[in-house]
Amino acid sequence: IHHLYPLPEWAIWHHLLAVKGSQSSRAMIMLALTSGICLAMWLKANDRFKIKAFLWLAGAILLAVVVGIFSISRNAQMVLLVMPLVLLIHHYRSWKGVLIAITLCGVLAILGWEFFHAISARFSQAASELRAVIGSGNCESSVGVRFAMYEMAWHQLLTHPWMGTGIGSFVDHWSTLAQQRCPATSGIRQPHNDFLLFAMESGWIGLATTLAVIFWFVKTFWQQATINGSIGLML
Repeated sequence: IHHLYPLPEWAIWHHLLAVKGSQSSRAMIMLALTSGICLAMWLKANDRFKIKAFLWLAGAILLAVVVGIFSISRNAQMVLLVMPLVLLIHHYRSWKGVLIAITLCGVLAILGWEFFHAISARFSQAASELRAVIGSGNCESSVGVRFAMYEMAWHQLLTHPWMGTGIGSFVDHWSTLAQQRCPATSGIRQPHNDFLLFAMESGWIGLATTLAVIFWFVKTFWQQATINGSIGLML
């Protein structure tokens, strides 16, 4: 509604409307995930043609369109594409399901690129910024600063492979490096990549532990051929 007709700056919804740091990404990621959950509710319905099931499907489409048109978060856009992939693989639970899911996601990716300007614009911008940071080392951009942070985190992991640099140490390491290369980003407190963050700060042991926990959740929800399993797997 705010994008179509700007709402007044009232306190009750100000923080939902204001774009501050990663806040807009979080909101759009949750909307993309909710779209996937609505689709799961429709897919698992006993009768997909009843009004209640239809409302779940309508909700999934509406939220997907909102994210596709208005989100500037590449993470949300990728989540929007991945949700149907995960859902269909879990629902059909066969190689046939995998092929159906991959085909559908390919079609959705093409449609999203063609009809949602925000998606094509953001990924084209990402490619341009990536070329810039690789070619010139300029990290004063959205992708540039992520590339520099990923690179630093990886080098720190190789330097301190087993126990890492210590929990909470990313800020000190990044601040020192950023002051030299891209001072405007020196206040960033995490590298926008939890896997590299855990790897850098707690070494291969911390990364392996993190992956083990995620694997346990994936295995647990995969074994549940129910709506709870679908939603858990998407989460």
